[in-house]
Amino acid sequence: MLLRWAGPADVDDVNWDSIRFKTGYERYRTIYRRFDMASPLDFSKATSERRFESAETLDELIDALEADAEESDELQLVARVR
Repeated sequence: MLLRWAGPADVDDVNWDSIRFKTGYERYRTIYRRFDMASPLDFSKATSERRFESAETLDELIDALEADAEESDELQLVARVR
């Protein structure tokens, strides 16, 4: 879903645990942003669909997905500690 949303022109590199996007240009250089997926299976359609619907830019979408991933990691840490 993320690759389709970004489009081929904005996808620079894809690995099993990360995706690097071209998110803009500044003077004579391209600005890249890397989206890390420590656990790619965490980003299911059910858990991330609302983020895709509400985002207006690629940066907004990545910010929202990263926030969800951080929240999920925090919840898993709490569950392990208990």
